Amino acid sequence: GTVPLNLYHDLADKYNYVLIGSNNSKNGISFDLTGVIANNLISEARTRFAVDETKIALCGFSGGAKVAMLCGAANPYITNIIYCGAKVDLTPTHPIVLFGFAGTKDMNYTDLVSFDRNLEKDPTHPKHYLVEWSGKHEFPTAEVFNDAFVFLKTGKVDNYEKKRVTITPEKVNIEQGFKAKYIKAFQGQDLDWWKKEIAMLNSKKKSDIMYERLLGFLSLACYSIGSGQLQQNNLPVAEKILTIYNMVDPGNKDCESFMAELKRRKGQ
Repeated sequence: GTVPLNLYHDLADKYNYVLIGSNNSKNGISFDLTGVIANNLISEARTRFAVDETKIALCGFSGGAKVAMLCGAANPYITNIIYCGAKVDLTPTHPIVLFGFAGTKDMNYTDLVSFDRNLEKDPTHPKHYLVEWSGKHEFPTAEVFNDAFVFLKTGKVDNYEKKRVTITPEKVNIEQGFKAKYIKAFQGQDLDWWKKEIAMLNSKKKSDIMYERLLGFLSLACYSIGSGQLQQNNLPVAEKILTIYNMVDPGNKDCESFMAELKRRKGQ
């Protein structure tokens, strides 16, 4: 909970906002529980502080972005949702404004772009903005995040046309196609195929940032699938996924931890 507070407390002081972060909401617990946590924080903000109830916003990064979006869409006291690095489809129960940040090195970049462009096609969509920045899968820097506070204060984004996403719809489709192929390949392709594919991605990542994002996507997918297979004690599948994980993201601490647990269960 302290990470975004430490990043943005100077901005909060500058624009007269109270920041509240949760130390209990985290990946791996149900959206029902994180929703309760978020609603409790909203109630606390309204009862402890003299707040402008037309200016209460939820913000989150990655899994926290999904919590902010789902809870904000359902809680009538939320007027704005700031989401970073991830999105979730939502059906707001009240007027809401969405403000997103998409890092060009973030493996979820094209997911965020597709989400924003799909909103544009929907005549019933909530008001929305998506700012592109040069980061990876992380909270935006304070310099970049300043746009969110300016928007909350004024309802405007300075020089928005210069901050909108730059990728073409054709390139988005190509990247999304790679992701769909890789999800299928976890079951359908052997380790030799993966070794060649990962070598190709590494050889091209310096000339095209898409391939760097795809490597990040595979790392996250391996984390998710590998940990799930370990939880189910499906050791043969877990071993394959973790081997791919190690090829995609060598030296990753989570992968090393999962590998150690796999060996322990195999009695090695």
